[in-house]
Amino acid sequence: MKKALLLILLGLPCAANADDATAARPSRTITAATQPDVNVSPQVITDQTSAYISTAPAAQVAKSTQTATELVDRAVSFAMSRHFEEALDAFTAAERLEPDNATIEMQIGLTLRRLGRFDEAEQKLLRSLKLDPKLKPARESLALFYEHKAAHAPPGCKCRENFLRQSREEWMEFSSLASDKAAKKLARKHIERIEELLQ
Repeated sequence: MKKALLLILLGLPCAANADDATAARPSRTITAATQPDVNVSPQVITDQTSAYISTAPAAQVAKSTQTATELVDRAVSFAMSRHFEEALDAFTAAERLEPDNATIEMQIGLTLRRLGRFDEAEQKLLRSLKLDPKLKPARESLALFYEHKAAHAPPGCKCRENFLRQSREEWMEFSSLASDKAAKKLARKHIERIEELLQ
């Protein structure tokens, strides 16, 4: 996929290789586009969602005559122009046509995250990985999601440690799937940071 899109992600963007995406996915997806600042710890992770460049005007989601790929293309255009509710509607319409498409589930999860619907976002990311455990962008997004939850946990809450452990587990899975050195280095940096915080 061309790197013309700036993407929706929770937390920091990643260095994952777009060529590793699932072959069964629609032709356009939301993935990461820029390198993260590996010096930023989970404690200070903020929502650094990328800006969007409008490539199409907002419009009503097309009728059911559209294919899932066409609906995903429309959803990406909505997201790029910051029409996130409309993007969610289009992704959801695509999901109705392809309910077991892991990439569409991931995209819905990322869009829900952008809308602040965190619990729903987590469930969609988990489902995407249930459908395709090797979907690297979903694995990375879930790792960042748990880091974000740990960073914003109430002081003294046991849940903070649990979120950090969940994040570390996802980063370890991500690293095992990664074939390029940059992605493995990214995962290792996050894992080392989390282990420091758990001490």
